[in-house]
Amino acid sequence: MDRGDVVFSFGGIGATPDDHTRQCAAAAAGVPIERHAGAVANIEARYGESAYPKRVLMADFPQGCDLIPNPVNQVAGFSMHEHYFVPGFPEMAHPMIEWVLDTYYSHLFHTADYLEQAIVLATDQSTQDDRSGHERPECAGQTGHAGFKSRGIGPRLPLGRCINAMDCRPQCGACCIAPSITSAIPGMPEGKPAGVACIQLDELLRCKLFGKPERPDFCGGLQPSLEMCGDAKQPREYAIRWLSALELATQPDTPGH
Repeated sequence: MDRGDVVFSFGGIGATPDDHTRQCAAAAAGVPIERHAGAVANIEARYGESAYPKRVLMADFPQGCDLIPNPVNQVAGFSMHEHYFVPGFPEMAHPMIEWVLDTYYSHLFHTADYLEQAIVLATDQSTQDDRSGHERPECAGQTGHAGFKSRGIGPRLPLGRCINAMDCRPQCGACCIAPSITSAIPGMPEGKPAGVACIQLDELLRCKLFGKPERPDFCGGLQPSLEMCGDAKQPREYAIRWLSALELATQPDTPGH
């Protein structure tokens, strides 16, 4: 407790003889156990006369602690020195810990932007419409297109863009001919020119995702993902479209997309 660590404890605060958590917490804090008036009021309101003689024992807490409300049965947990003690039952512990986080640590929520993105790749419009559940008129007539949705905290990506399939150089992985990346990349502060492999993709990752780039002998012993690399039915342009969708996500929205 002296270190100031945040600790969550589950279980051992009931009224049975084997529940010792409150006594241990009091000993660690160097304070006695006392009956908390607020906890007693909650238990009496819930159980009436049947609160005595056993249930009221669950109102005995370390001196000076704060209560953690229990929305399930009104028998509170307690906290002290950023240590939080709740029942071991998940249906109680879950909402009680949520209350703790919302009450004491909401300033730590969403301290950094994040993005969740789902990319849908399809070989024809009908396939993608089946997956998305709606039509995309702006994609009509295109083949080998990709659409994606995004959500998160911070800048939002444009939704529902379409891209066309790209050509691939022989013996070159899709990552080597991906379109230019205009945003900064770790190790490439000016972005990445078209046709240049991203510095973040090492040879092993390029082989696993996109087939055989610069070293066919090195990649030959690996098992690339057919979903990304493609085969006779799923050509490697499938992977290229995936990369292209990511590239479009970094660019400002423009007419026609």
